[in-house]
Amino acid sequence: MYHGGTIDAMGIKRGVYSVLHDLAKICHKSKINSNPFINYFYYKYIYLFQNHDIKLIKTVLNTLLFIYSKGLLGECLTYGMWERGTTQLLLRTLKRGETFVDIGAHVGYYTTLASKLVGDEGKIIAFEPDPNNYKLLCKNIEINHLNNIICERQAITDCVGISKLWLSPFDSGSHSLSRARTRVRHIYVRITSLDHYFNSRQLSLPDYIKIDVEGAELEVLNGMSTVIKNSQNLRLIMEYNPEILCDTGISPEKLFQKLHSYGFDVQLIQKDGSAVKITYFSLLQIKTNVNLYCLKC
Repeated sequence: MYHGGTIDAMGIKRGVYSVLHDLAKICHKSKINSNPFINYFYYKYIYLFQNHDIKLIKTVLNTLLFIYSKGLLGECLTYGMWERGTTQLLLRTLKRGETFVDIGAHVGYYTTLASKLVGDEGKIIAFEPDPNNYKLLCKNIEINHLNNIICERQAITDCVGISKLWLSPFDSGSHSLSRARTRVRHIYVRITSLDHYFNSRQLSLPDYIKIDVEGAELEVLNGMSTVIKNSQNLRLIMEYNPEILCDTGISPEKLFQKLHSYGFDVQLIQKDGSAVKITYFSLLQIKTNVNLYCLKC
């Protein structure tokens, strides 16, 4: 580390990294990091030292969340709250003991929030196909000691198999099965439909589903007809982005008609957490991305 009057900076860094890495393994094996203070110190100073491209924040209900240092979530998340209106609506409408499905979970903002809201009696099923996002999603579940979550590294659509996941060069939360002009790189990921997933497992049907799939919403809805039919009082939160829909060749009319054919009352989520009924013609006037709250009639 010291050579002829010069300091080997890389050697020092490797030495510090080695010590912290060994300390991290000791904490993990001894489960000493289950203590809230040690847990926060461990992740904030040891884990982040090893991962320079992420940062640790505190969100709603004192939830710790790793997010990418660069990206839309980090830039827009204020006071620990992402999409304030949607967050407030979820806090008000998701009940203890319910089953919540997060389609397009990203790094787990809504997954971890929903986990705390439904409690130990409830269940969360989170789908995230991107391997980097999935890794951070699992880490966020671990840091918060959440035990009611099933994580699936696959995408939801209307069929089962393998498909291309088109990667956004701008934001890790904007990858999609639907190709758009800005998405030129892709990876291959496992895909399934929600109907197939629940039909092949002994799980309670969902009470609440969040869909954020960047233009692939129609395919997701097409693949969950049985789930919708058999789920009483089902509620959906779904992103509506007219620009992305247009870019992927899906008309807002088809999406709106599909929701109505399933018997959903479509509402627009407001900034204060309320939701107001919206007509198709009113929806066409919206030019920016918003979130819809859909109640099964």
